Amino acid sequence: MPVFNAANVELSIDGVLSQTYKDLELIIIDDHSNVDIAKVLERVAASDNRVILIRNATNEGAGISRNIGLRKAKYDLIAFCDSDDFWVPNKLEVQITQMIKEDAPICCGGFVKKHHSTNKISKPMFPPLRITHNDLLKTCSIVMSTAVINRKITGYFEMPTARMRQDFGMWLQLTNKGYWALGLDEILVEIGYGHQSVSSNKFLAAFYHWKTVRKYSNISLFIMPVYFFSYAINGIKKYFLR
Repeated sequence: MPVFNAANVELSIDGVLSQTYKDLELIIIDDHSNVDIAKVLERVAASDNRVILIRNATNEGAGISRNIGLRKAKYDLIAFCDSDDFWVPNKLEVQITQMIKEDAPICCGGFVKKHHSTNKISKPMFPPLRITHNDLLKTCSIVMSTAVINRKITGYFEMPTARMRQDFGMWLQLTNKGYWALGLDEILVEIGYGHQSVSSNKFLAAFYHWKTVRKYSNISLFIMPVYFFSYAINGIKKYFLR
């Protein structure tokens, strides 16, 4: 869990530590947060021995911070949670059960969005049952905080270190190697939104999306506009579901 001045981080941490699946570790990477958040993280780490707190000397961004956590992780099953998102209590138990049953290298699930200021809850969104590289070129249906990866199947991996779309780049890398994602039609995460962020600039996000697909996929420049158009249409649909 990378953290940078996240006001609701205690709620996110509680969602992880309250899982019905208890055999876990929570690796928190404090990406040079302010003093108040740093104190919150220190208190949490002191209260539960499953929490590992790592501090960055400077602000490095989510990609580099997550890679620091990936290098530290001792388990083969890797789950992600952003510091303003909340896991439902049985998230890991549901996913791990289904991953074992289906021999799935990656698993993701449904989610709702909750606005930080108004507490407005969006309509639920669910991923397809099976997600391949070609599916991701049309729309990124794997939401980071819903995802679990089995490193026994995929082997060790790291994220791209770009400031934007590094999660999308990782999914493209993994699926380009032939790995696929199992999608569950169950709400597993509440995604917090409403704060200004890098990804809230839609034009910048579209630019980084184009760059990421060009870098981590094998499609030609001539076919690229077809997939980019699909990405834009799906982005509009997601916007109106908020």
